[in-house]
Amino acid sequence: MKPLVLGAALLAFVSACKDAPPPVVASPPVAPTTTTTAVAPPAPVLRGRVLGRDGAPMPLAHVHRRGPDDKIAEEIAVAADGAFSLPLPKDARGIVKIELTGAGHRRSEVLIVPSDGAVDLDVRLGTYTPRTPPATEPVAVLFRGREQLGRHRMKRQDDGTFVAEVPLADGTYGYEIAGLVNQNASFAVVGDGWQYDDGGDYTAALTASGGTARVIYDPAKLPPATEAVVRAGAPGSMTARVNEIEKLRAAAQAEVLDELKAGRKAGTPSKPEQIAPAIAAKRAAYLAATKDDRPLVRAFATIGYFSIGFTNDTTDAERAMAREIAHALAPDDPLWSPSAEGLLAVAKDEEVNTALIEQHPNADLVAMLLRMRLFEKKDLDERRRIIALLKTPRLRGTFEATFAMSLDPDRVLAAGKPMPAFEVPALDGDRLKGTHSTKALAGKVYLIDVWSTWCGPCVDQMPKLHELHAKYGKRAKKRFEILSVALDEKPETAAKFRADKSHPMPWLNGVAGPEAKNNPFYAAMGWDERAAGIPFMVLVDANGKIVDSSPDLRIEALPALLDRLLQ
Repeated sequence: MKPLVLGAALLAFVSACKDAPPPVVASPPVAPTTTTTAVAPPAPVLRGRVLGRDGAPMPLAHVHRRGPDDKIAEEIAVAADGAFSLPLPKDARGIVKIELTGAGHRRSEVLIVPSDGAVDLDVRLGTYTPRTPPATEPVAVLFRGREQLGRHRMKRQDDGTFVAEVPLADGTYGYEIAGLVNQNASFAVVGDGWQYDDGGDYTAALTASGGTARVIYDPAKLPPATEAVVRAGAPGSMTARVNEIEKLRAAAQAEVLDELKAGRKAGTPSKPEQIAPAIAAKRAAYLAATKDDRPLVRAFATIGYFSIGFTNDTTDAERAMAREIAHALAPDDPLWSPSAEGLLAVAKDEEVNTALIEQHPNADLVAMLLRMRLFEKKDLDERRRIIALLKTPRLRGTFEATFAMSLDPDRVLAAGKPMPAFEVPALDGDRLKGTHSTKALAGKVYLIDVWSTWCGPCVDQMPKLHELHAKYGKRAKKRFEILSVALDEKPETAAKFRADKSHPMPWLNGVAGPEAKNNPFYAAMGWDERAAGIPFMVLVDANGKIVDSSPDLRIEALPALLDRLLQ
């Protein structure tokens, strides 16, 4: 029985009558004894249809459920008519991420709140945005099952199609085409014998006979860009609300990125303090549009708030907001993910961070927190302890762990160590032909700048590199060089970037490409699986010894360092 709560008027009435004789009250009739059975909450289940852009079923489509560790925990194929039913774990809580994929379509993600019970989901998947102008050098990607075998450039034919003749042992394989769309994706446009590739796309069957397989791509069959249409949960449900909020967050973040890109194109890259007012305005509008009294929805919206842009200007109210959510969520709550970096950075609560590191199943989140801690620690032994954790099998393959290795006190590019021998092909149009190497740069002070045309921060720092070259390149009388090494897939992309008069990069230029496997430059830099975060710089003195390297080396510190090295 619930305790009786008396209103103020009733309390006054009782007080006034406390001295009166008690009234005679007739006894109520005795009601028959009844047994009340508690109604169990509805079992969490996701059900609905996944269709293609035209509203018709696709030849093959899947629904994938991610677990608390953010890895695919369950995968089911939809029926021939696109229908599916996916029971969710009875102990599922917080928010469950669902991915929807279909042959020839772009992957979509939807968020489900299991406490809503049975959730209806109807989806029309969207398609990728074709490149403009259209691709002139598509690449055929060959698979055996879900294992990628190799990539082969396709040649344009007189009829407008593209063909790749691939030497293969007789048998059945799968193929996709890369380089067709703006997004970094490869997929089969048409075909049969479809198979999921573990990356959000699908291969089509390819038969090799006589030791050769022929891959054909017809640009006329590439579908136009379409947006996905997703209806998740009943109106007003938590599932519907968190998906609405995620759309608002993504739109606000896209607007911030657009402003940054506009600044780069205009040759005036925005600094954090310059764009801070715009970020504050977008956050305020987001906050007003995402108000909700339900704790789960409110926590989700607050995490999203701190992921919109990045600014050093934090108010007391924002710090209180971040700390409230940081303390409200359990250390193993599925709401915690790498997207909470902004909130955790503002909350600055070591106790919360330690609990997350020790208890949360998401390896990417744990690696992110250790990387954040690594940046804060100056003690070398403490850094070594953190690096040892990041090298454990669970965390080693994460992007955050790879990036954090650039702060390993014992890394090959640590200050005071000799610069490892390297060799990198010169970019077409460079003033020196052939290759650039430690041998060719011996006796000089030089700065290695690892960059890419698609890297916004790399482009942002180009004006400062031009200033350094103009100031020290001539004054040092050939004793100082800058070597920029591009990680673009195609060398001509970097060459085209240099052709723009606003950033001619009149220093040494090389190209290493994006692939780490069998790449001598990556090996020399100590990058096993992928490059560290870029831009990445290494400053080397005339004796071939490393003065400093990223992320400790900041471009703002270079003038003082070069003044000392070149005096």
